[in-house]
Amino acid sequence: MQNRVFRKLALALFLTIAEIVDFTDNNPVFAQLTPDATVGKEVFRDNLRDFQDLIQGATTISKTMFHGIDWLLDQGANDFDYWAKRCDELTGQKQLEACERIIAIDANYTKAWYNRGLALANLKRYSEAIESYDRALAIDSRNNLAWYNRGLALANLERYSEAIESYDRALAIDANYTWAWNNRGLALANLKRYSEAIESYDRALAIDANYIWAWYNRGLALANLKRYSEAIESYDRALAIDANYTWAWYNRGLALANLKRYSEAIESYDRALAIDANYIWAWLIRVWTLANLERYSEAIESDDRAIAIDVNNTEAWLIRGLTLVLLDRYSEADRSFKRFFGDHINLIPLAKTVNNLFSSDRHQTESEMQITIAEPDKALIFNLQVKTIIQSPNLFRSEIILLESGEPVQKFILVSDGEKVWNYSPDLKQYAVTDYESFRESDDSPLIGLSSGLFLAVLGSSESEEASEDILGFFEAELSKKVEFFVIIAFYLLIANDNDDVVFKPSVQNVQGLEYYAYNFDVKRNQEEEAFKFNLVLEPTQATVKQIQIQIEIKEEGTDIEMAIQEKIIRQLDNPSISTDTFTFSPPKRAKLVDSLPILDFPVR
Repeated sequence: MQNRVFRKLALALFLTIAEIVDFTDNNPVFAQLTPDATVGKEVFRDNLRDFQDLIQGATTISKTMFHGIDWLLDQGANDFDYWAKRCDELTGQKQLEACERIIAIDANYTKAWYNRGLALANLKRYSEAIESYDRALAIDSRNNLAWYNRGLALANLERYSEAIESYDRALAIDANYTWAWNNRGLALANLKRYSEAIESYDRALAIDANYIWAWYNRGLALANLKRYSEAIESYDRALAIDANYTWAWYNRGLALANLKRYSEAIESYDRALAIDANYIWAWLIRVWTLANLERYSEAIESDDRAIAIDVNNTEAWLIRGLTLVLLDRYSEADRSFKRFFGDHINLIPLAKTVNNLFSSDRHQTESEMQITIAEPDKALIFNLQVKTIIQSPNLFRSEIILLESGEPVQKFILVSDGEKVWNYSPDLKQYAVTDYESFRESDDSPLIGLSSGLFLAVLGSSESEEASEDILGFFEAELSKKVEFFVIIAFYLLIANDNDDVVFKPSVQNVQGLEYYAYNFDVKRNQEEEAFKFNLVLEPTQATVKQIQIQIEIKEEGTDIEMAIQEKIIRQLDNPSISTDTFTFSPPKRAKLVDSLPILDFPVR
């Protein structure tokens, strides 16, 4: 490199002299000088020409000098100290090249293999980095830095169990290695072994009580164990060390929200935003928290701040639209949804239907259901008439009639008091009892009606936990039921928007001259999961559900089954009258209690 620099300097100097001489000959300013000044100019030019001649003569000498420099640099190719220093001090690709020059000189130089691993890790070539650390450890197995960085590389490859083993080897050499304890905790947390992770963070903090990362990571692990008050204490310890730690303020807010201390949560988000006004996720999580307090206008302002940071943030536009729906501001919501989906999708009929659904805590639905189970060589078709009354939380009474050739053949009555579910067959004079959660997981659960089951699922708060966590890291915060349902909608729409294997496709259907909106959600099959299709048909004027269909395709070893459940809603009534015994069941005389009473005989369990 040095010889190139010298040559460039000499060339630049030579060309500069030439330009100056040419400048004095041709510059009109010199032409207008007085005779005395012109004499000065001539002397100046003569001196420059003499200097130029000197430089020209020097080029011959410089060539010889440059040959000498080239020889010295060639000798430096094998200069151990020179390349060792570069291997220590450089980073990235240059460090990698320097370390490889050292290894070519001495393949047993441990530090070169170790530094080579660091260089590869910086280049995100983690597998090669691990190989390099292994070479260093083969020479010196007590190199705790190599064990530690090997663990980091394994963690970056999500090989967390192996990473823990590497951290343990580093700690066996130096039990006071705080970074190893902290990153060991992170690896355990990634394996959802949160209690062990906390123990690891505690070991780091016993060595260094001001280790801010350990306090913060300890808070995250405690929050994952739903020990929110303790998590807040850990975040507070981190913030006592650095009051400008935005992530700690943000996650402190999440923990407070999970304790239903929503106003304090907002204050925590605001502290994070006072430090970093461009922290977009703090603005977005603030939206849901404000919406949960029914402070919808402030929620929209918060979302607008997120959009001002990133106008192309699709999550922000979707959340803004859903928040506007909560205020019944459908035209504005439609404009926001179009920024998320484009002009070809109209989400407003679905939004209005959801709002209508929450206008009452009880509904009555009469519907016709058809269940088809198809195998390669046969198909089973079940037809049912269903009448269900539901009320939150988890209360329902359902009359299910099985049909053959359009005629009733058997009747079942299902009753839930919110904790237990009774299934009674008047024809068999038998009944069975199970707990509510077991019923939800049973084959009989969809038979009370898909629309009724969907409403109960939302009010039962069973799906929003995963949904809200995956959207914004909200953990388990209990949202109001209406906000919660919109969180679930956002969750699935975001999945469809970001995943090629998931398709959300609305359409308009005309049936007997009436216009209906259909929303299709299609999850394509992969090697491990079944294919799933969900179809929802709405009547847009009244904003009511007219049909729901679920189709599942299961392909396992020796099994190839397609199941379709379709519900056509005949009549729906909001705020039906109920009596004190609507959701209670008293076994009739001579009715026999049995262990189970399946309504349909499914071929697959």
